[in-house]
Amino acid sequence: MELSACNPFLRAAQIQPAVLEGASPRMAYDYRIFLILEGEGHIYIAGEVHPLKENSLICFPPETEYYFRGKMKVAVLNFDLTRAFQNQRKPLTPVPREEYDPDARFDLTTADGLASPLLITADEIERELILRTVSAFAADTPYSDARTSAEIKKLLSELLEKQLSGGDLGNRLVEKVLLYVRTNAAEIRDNAMIGKALGYHPIYVASVVKEKTGKTLHRILLEERVRLACRYLYSTDHSVEEIAYETGFSSRNHFCTVFRSITGMTPLSYRGK
Repeated sequence: MELSACNPFLRAAQIQPAVLEGASPRMAYDYRIFLILEGEGHIYIAGEVHPLKENSLICFPPETEYYFRGKMKVAVLNFDLTRAFQNQRKPLTPVPREEYDPDARFDLTTADGLASPLLITADEIERELILRTVSAFAADTPYSDARTSAEIKKLLSELLEKQLSGGDLGNRLVEKVLLYVRTNAAEIRDNAMIGKALGYHPIYVASVVKEKTGKTLHRILLEERVRLACRYLYSTDHSVEEIAYETGFSSRNHFCTVFRSITGMTPLSYRGK
């Protein structure tokens, strides 16, 4: 199924502070996501060995054989991609293949791009999504189910986007910055606001944007405000001063100076063309 059709059901979410040690592969009854928070080790998954360290993220579908070796603190999510088995709220412990009971398994539905194990390095956004999911599950409020379902779907979309971009965090971050600026240009106060919204330090965001686009983050914001102002000039009869404030400029003079530097025209000339 497509990810857009998924409605995840979270069966368990926790932080495991203990050593994860296995002697032989075991099979899970539902989807699993593991995020290594501290320590290092290995995971034996689908017949292959992979090294793990802080921020290693593993996602795999039900009936995947795996086991861990090493001293690691791990965040764990157990979930299905649909609500078909939401009445079965208690998770099942993974068991060796010979003990696996097909009659006890949960939903085997998989999504495009998620039918095989994923092993990646989590960025700050993915790490925050996982920790928020664990926190929401532990809160156990009437809204916890809806919140955790939404967080998991967002997390999975992040993982698939990372696959699509070849794991280039910089390009993904720039895409997120451009989208955020495009939808919030008039309200953005400074780089710190952008960084906070995306979960990164503003200096890091600004440096990645400059590297990938050749433009400063401030310049991109000004260009987006001018683009918005052009739309207002064309489609409304608001005054230049009103449009200046509606698009986030501090004054009419500043707006006119920036507008002319970007378009080569004054706002009134643009309106009358």
